[in-house]
Amino acid sequence: MLRARGLVLLLGLGAAFTAHADYKRTYAEGLDAARAEDWGTVRQKMQEALAEEGAPAAKVRLYGTRFDAYVPQYYLGLAAYKQGNCAEAISNWENAAARPIIAGSDTLSGVANAGLADCRTRLAATTPAPRPTPVVPTPTPTPTPGPGTTSTGTQAVAGTTSTTQTGVRTGTTNPVRPGPTPTPVPAPPKPVPTPPEPVAASTAPEALSRALDAYLAGRYTEVAALDPGQFSDKRARYHALLVRAAARHTQSQLQGSSGSAALAAAQGDIRAAKALAPGQQPDAALYSPRFVTLYAQTR
Repeated sequence: MLRARGLVLLLGLGAAFTAHADYKRTYAEGLDAARAEDWGTVRQKMQEALAEEGAPAAKVRLYGTRFDAYVPQYYLGLAAYKQGNCAEAISNWENAAARPIIAGSDTLSGVANAGLADCRTRLAATTPAPRPTPVVPTPTPTPTPGPGTTSTGTQAVAGTTSTTQTGVRTGTTNPVRPGPTPTPVPAPPKPVPTPPEPVAASTAPEALSRALDAYLAGRYTEVAALDPGQFSDKRARYHALLVRAAARHTQSQLQGSSGSAALAAAQGDIRAAKALAPGQQPDAALYSPRFVTLYAQTR
């Protein structure tokens, strides 16, 4: 009887251990999906892993000799950002437990900080301005006539007859003469509103605009396939090389130790861009701090 109970206890502990260890396998599958930019699968796998183990860690052994940071909140934020859900992305990237792990990794913090800045800009642009509170004018009280005052507000004089509503005394030979008519003051002229200046239309080629939109949407594979040689304009070709370099750099970060080829391709694009425009610098509001640093360091 005791032996049977011991066997049941061991089987129960083994099942619990296996279930707890499964979160690492699920998390590893989510990492592979992130490298493939399959954001729907990333969201599913990271939610499953988070449900089994909610505490992030700077380094865990996933399987064999594979070690990585365990931070499903970061990848949930990344997936939400790539799918256009900025509110959910900010919530996951600023998770109190995950934030120290993200900040401790240059790769994770570079992507997260750039995404946070972009999301805050988007949310600020879509937040409507508060409506002004209408001012209700205070009504002026009507004075109450005192004793000895007629309905016209004229004080009755003792020993004389009352005045009529026209202001002329009855029973006397001296009518009350009206005072001088005040000269009307002309109203100040209304200012003529200045028409707004017309907004200049964008001169960026359509293919370049599509590439920038794809980069902001997280479609890095699409941007990495862009051909800058299709642009005859030198400035457009510079920006095409720049956005392709940024996409390849992000791919190298997501690929980890296997991203050396993508990093080398990004550095090649940066050198070509610098040759076209030696004095230009990437826009820090559009590109991540890590990419701006890479651009400055690449010779």
